Order: sequence, then structure tokens, then C-alpha cells
Amino acid sequence: MKTRVSVFFFAALFLALSAMAVGQNPKPQVPQKIDTVKIPVLAPRISSVKCTHDGSPIPEIDLSGLAFGAARGSRRVMMDGVPATNYLHWTNTGITIGPPITPVIKWTHEYTFAIDDGAGNILSNQFKVKFLIDWDGASPGSAAPGTEITLNGWGPGPNLGGKVLMMDNVALPILGWTGSPSATQIRTRVPAIAAGPHRIFFMDGGVKASKDLSFTVL
Repeated sequence: MKTRVSVFFFAALFLALSAMAVGQNPKPQVPQKIDTVKIPVLAPRISSVKCTHDGSPIPEIDLSGLAFGAARGSRRVMMDGVPATNYLHWTNTGITIGPPITPVIKWTHEYTFAIDDGAGNILSNQFKVKFLIDWDGASPGSAAPGTEITLNGWGPGPNLGGKVLMMDNVALPILGWTGSPSATQIRTRVPAIAAGPHRIFFMDGGVKASKDLSFTVL
């Protein structure tokens, strides 16, 4: 009799506990907070600045870099603190400034370029560069010593000034200086120098002020 009562008691207890377990509500899960990842906005960065003519006496300024913005908006290119006004090309990695641009004739001057927000707040690095007088060739491109030749230059200025025209380590005479300050024709004479390839360039106060123009002496 006692065994039968014990079995009945434990069976009833098991059923009661099972019923309680089924009726319990599960512990609610607290959602985990996920931190939002903030992607930093890149500041414009200028990596190079070039002055090009592309056959025109009026120079264009080409800037390369990153994070300029797909569209210009209110942003401006500052050249020595003066904002450019004519933008021929603006992408996230390249900008071209067109005229009006003051002819670049200060060859020993270091220009500073930057990008601002349109209200004077600088957004980019300040890129410093010196431009060099460029060449469009010599006519003729090869000649014997004593021959008069014409050099076509971009941006040498209204006159020779303090510059010295050189062929390697030999100073060249200036026989004529015509054209505009940007597109200039310079007449000179081939010096008594060894036959072969040589370089023509300007020096200004001991500083090289132009790119090299290749010339062959016959």
C-alpha cells in the first residue's frame, strides 16, 4: 500500500512540475546594440600641379590628387591666396583652371595652391610648386655652329631680363625677342661647340628657369 501511494505521489509531482515548466514564459532576449561605423570624410589632397599651354599662349593649370569632389559645388582653387574663376574640368581626381590666368612669368617664385570651401576655409593641403619656361621646339632643329636659329618658348616673359640662355655650359647670344610674354620667338646663334646632342635652357639668378630643349649640333 505504501509503495502504491509513493508511486502515485511522485507521478503527480512530476505532472505538476511539467505543467509548470510548460506554462512558464521564456526569458526575453535583450537585443544587442550594434555600434554604427562612421566612415571618415576624406579631405581634398593635391599631389601635383602643372602649367600647360597645349598650343595656346594662355596657360592652363592642371591639378591632380584625390577627394576633390565629383562636383565642384562652392569649392575653389586658391593660387597664392587668389581664387580661380574659370574651371574647365573638375572631377574627384583632377581639376583644370583656364583663363583668365595671369601669365606665369615669375620663374623663381614658389606658388602655393590649395582648395577652400568658397568662404576662405582651407580644406586641402597647401601644395607648393615652381613652374618652368616651356619650349615648342627650335627652327631648324639641328644646325652647324654659326647658324642662326629661332627658339619658340612658352612664357619666357616680355624680355630676357636677368635670365641667361644656355646651351649646356655655353651662354648663347640673344639676336631677337618677339611675340607675346607667353608665346615668344627667340633668335640666337649656334655656338662653336662639339657636334652631337645638346640641351638649351634658361638660367635665372643661378636657378634653372626652363625645361630642357633638345638640339643637335652638326
